[in-house]
Amino acid sequence: MGFQFTIRDLLLVTVIAAVAAGWWIDHRHWQWVRDHLKSIETESAAKVQELTEQMAVIQLKSTSLIKSKEMEIEAKERDLAEQMNNLRLMNITLTKENDNLRTRLSTAIKTK
Repeated sequence: MGFQFTIRDLLLVTVIAAVAAGWWIDHRHWQWVRDHLKSIETESAAKVQELTEQMAVIQLKSTSLIKSKEMEIEAKERDLAEQMNNLRLMNITLTKENDNLRTRLSTAIKTK
C-alpha cells in the first residue's frame, strides 16, 4: 500500500508551508529593517562626529578672532588715549602761548 493523502492532509501541509514561508519572509524583512537602521545609525554617528569636529574648529576660530579683535580694540583705545593726552598738552601749551601773547600785547598797548 502506498501513501494516500486526503484533502485535509494536503490542506494541512499547505497551511504549514504557507505559515513557514510567511514567517521566513517576515523574518527576512525585519532583518533588512534592522540592518538598514544600523547603517543609518552608523551614518548618523559619523555625521554627528564630523559636525562636532567642525563646531570645535569654528569655535576655536571664533575665539581666536574675538581675541584678535579685542587686542585691536585695546590698541586703538591706547592710541586714542595717547592722542587725547597729546591734545591736552597742546591745549595747555597753546593756552600758555595765548596768555603770553595777551600779556605782551597788553604791555605793548600800555607802553604806547
